[in-house]
Order: sequence, then C-alpha cells, then structure tokens
Amino acid sequence: GIWSDEFEDLEFTAVEPGDSFSFEVYISVPAATPLGTIGETDIIVISEFDDEAFDWVTDFTIVNKAAETSFALSPGYTQQTSADTVLTYTHTITNTGALTDTYSLVVGNDQGWQVALAGGDWPQGTLLLPLTLAPQDKQTFTLHVTVPAGAEGVTAHTTLTATSQLAPGALQTVADTTIVTQSGYDIFLPLLLRIHGG
Repeated sequence: GIWSDEFEDLEFTAVEPGDSFSFEVYISVPAATPLGTIGETDIIVISEFDDEAFDWVTDFTIVNKAAETSFALSPGYTQQTSADTVLTYTHTITNTGALTDTYSLVVGNDQGWQVALAGGDWPQGTLLLPLTLAPQDKQTFTLHVTVPAGAEGVTAHTTLTATSQLAPGALQTVADTTIVTQSGYDIFLPLLLRIHGG
C-alpha cells in the first residue's frame, strides 16, 4: 500500500540568517507491509523568494515488526475429572513486544465439548475480545470445559490459539488435556432372609 505522511502543524515564517527551526514528519506504515520493506521519504525545502535556493534530505524507514510484536502464551496442561462436570484451565497471555498489540483468542475441542472463555470468576467473569495489551502487560483468563455425562474413559484436547493483529502471521496455540476417569461400580449382593420356626 501507499505510505502516508504529514507534517506537524507549522506556521512558516521568515528565518533570519544563521537561525534554524525544527519540525517533525509522521510516517504511517500500512499494516500489511512485508517485513524488510525499506521506505524512503524525501523532504525538500525551497526558498519562497528564490526557487533556485533549495535543499533536501532523505529519511529511510525499515519495517521490522518481528522484533516489535511478540507475545507469550502460558503452556497447556493435563487434568483428570469425572464425567458430567465443568473443568477449569487457567492461562496467561503476555505482550513481550515493544508495541501495544491486540489479540484474538479462539478455542476448540476435539470431542465437540462446550468450551467457555472467561476473564474472571466463573461464571460471572467476562473477557472483552479482541484483547488489547500494552507492552509488558498481561491478562489471565480461564477456559471452562463442560465434560458431558457418559464420557467416562475419554481423553479430550482443548486448543487455545492467540493471534496478533499487528502481525497476523504471529500466532501461538496451546492444548489442554482432559482425562475422564471411569466411574465407580456399585455391587449389589443378594439379601437372604431366614425365617425361624417357633
């Protein structure tokens, strides 16, 4: 895409011999710009009174989002439970980059079980998505996996994928494992009734 630029608000006035003034130029780099792209911005200054009196400089901008957009997602882990329960997994995402970034969070379960994403005490806690974090900030949230009745002996995997919006190719996926234990058995013994004659 085309990069845009703009000057800070300036009121151009006469500059006396030997004097100087400073100004800033803001460069807007499109989000889809490939890593490694080098942009050139030419700044030309021309005298208002003499068109032949001018000078210019060139600023170079190197796109390197890889070093600026990094994050860490806590690893998955394993829990055991019985059927017909809700199991909770806790995770933390940390923005380890140098820029404020926004993340999408997507969950899934290979058994088709219901998975709820929350940011506080279950079930009242809510988590606003997409999630925006400043550099070095973190957010802890929970996954609540509903284990259905009749799932004894099943091992299920719940996946969590976080994707950066600054660099869509930067994503991380972790998996939580749920092992559903076999239910206990009830043993029924016959009841013998002995009647004694009188």
